[in-house]
Amino acid sequence: MVKNSSKYVLLSDIVGSRKIKDRKGFETKLTKTLQQVQERYAGIFEMPIQVWKGLDETAAMLNEPWHLYKVMDAIDAGIAPERMRFVLVKGVVDVLPKQGTIAEADGAAFHTAAAEMLLLKKSGLKFSCQTGNKAFDTAWQAQVNLLWLVKQDWTERQRSLYRLYGETGLQEEVAKRLNISQQNVSKTLKSIAATQVQTLEKGLAEWTETSLKNNVLD
Repeated sequence: MVKNSSKYVLLSDIVGSRKIKDRKGFETKLTKTLQQVQERYAGIFEMPIQVWKGLDETAAMLNEPWHLYKVMDAIDAGIAPERMRFVLVKGVVDVLPKQGTIAEADGAAFHTAAAEMLLLKKSGLKFSCQTGNKAFDTAWQAQVNLLWLVKQDWTERQRSLYRLYGETGLQEEVAKRLNISQQNVSKTLKSIAATQVQTLEKGLAEWTETSLKNNVLD
């Protein structure tokens, strides 16, 4: 066990989980999504993201927390129309198995994150963090939550189109993959202010990475 080590702990919770009717179907979808996210972003995690307390909650530890936004986005895409809320805390993890699951880890960071999750649920927002820098935390939370509010009313079709456009950068390729016209793609992208959202997300990613890399883990 590694003791008194400062880590980035991530907890997540399904929004409105009690309203999910097909629990088994959702469990299959969530498990597949977490596996895909872990494979795609393996270098980001110190301990893999896994179901933590029942089906509704997951936990992980991060090596590169500045990539968290795209991890959150990928999880939401995988479990849609359901979605998650996320809490990130930098703090002490004094029970850290060198081999094992996140469920075997423990420490003040987990307790702080659990308490923050209760507050986040009451707020109705998407993301909360405690990195030790209050000014940074306030700004990071505001940017993530505002982007989430912009995107929360998008339809699944709009989300899929936006993701494909982000991957390819070409309206023609998106049209080909979705078997629709390029004009339809252009119209949809304009309706959701895709260019502006991309600019904001890129700026968020660059700012977060620069800020957190200047405040490295102990």
